[in-house]
Amino acid sequence: DFHGGWYGWGGLQQAMFIAGNFSAKSLNGNNDTWMDLDMIPMSDNWWTGDQELADRGQTIATIWMMSKSPLMVAGHLYNPKTAAYLTNPLANEVHDKGVNNSVHSYTGNCTCSGSPTSGICTIPSKPAYGPPCIATWKSVVGSWTAISITNMGENSTTVTTNLADIGVKSPATLHNIWTGETTTVHDSFETSLNMHASEFYKLE
Repeated sequence: DFHGGWYGWGGLQQAMFIAGNFSAKSLNGNNDTWMDLDMIPMSDNWWTGDQELADRGQTIATIWMMSKSPLMVAGHLYNPKTAAYLTNPLANEVHDKGVNNSVHSYTGNCTCSGSPTSGICTIPSKPAYGPPCIATWKSVVGSWTAISITNMGENSTTVTTNLADIGVKSPATLHNIWTGETTTVHDSFETSLNMHASEFYKLE
């Protein structure tokens, strides 16, 4: 139990780094065990806050799905926005059927209490400013690839993802799992992210 979303952004950020380390060491699924990022805290009042809170809510949904964390909800189960995230068919395919769900890379200023090696980053010693830290996770779901991109930093940014870097042939169909928007991309695509925000994609 990593105690993630209950303790503000700092607790969630630390839990996501730990989850990334756990997955990078291929521990996710070993002996039929899975990381537990804590219960999902998005109750009714979660969605009445500011933009950062809404972005953080989508990040929680994204990382819980990508990391295969148990989808235990501590809030009001019938909140329509929370329910829409938790019942999204493609997101649940990633959660239930994804293979090798793990952190793929960290880029930007991922200042850590230890040296990030082999794509692994330990708990940050303090918030990192400057070019924000971007965590990219990858999963293979049958014939398609799922990618999540999370802004772990304190500044808005635009992230360029090269298809070759994530093992996807060009051109590819890019489908936003949360919004349903679909487009064709060649060689690379860009993602604009507020601080603490995430996007979740299907590529095939």
